[in-house]
Amino acid sequence: MERLAGLGLGVDLPDGWEGRIYQRANELVGERRALHAANFALPQARGDYGSGVTETMARDGVFVTLVEFSPENANT
Repeated sequence: MERLAGLGLGVDLPDGWEGRIYQRANELVGERRALHAANFALPQARGDYGSGVTETMARDGVFVTLVEFSPENANT
C-alpha cells in the first residue's frame, strides 16, 4: 500500500493504484479540493468528476473521486 496525502486529504492506495490530490479554482464555488484514485494510470487531463478518465477505462477499471463542496451546500 502507498499513502497518498495532501491538502488535508489522505488515502491508502492498494498496490497497482494511482492517485492525485489537487486544488482547483472554480468560478462558481471558489477553490475546492479533490482526490482521484484508480486501478489504472490516470490521464493528465481530467475533470473533477472523471471526464477524460471514464471514457478510456477498461471494463474492470475502478475510478474513485472525492470532491469538496462548501458547507453552504451540505443540505442540497
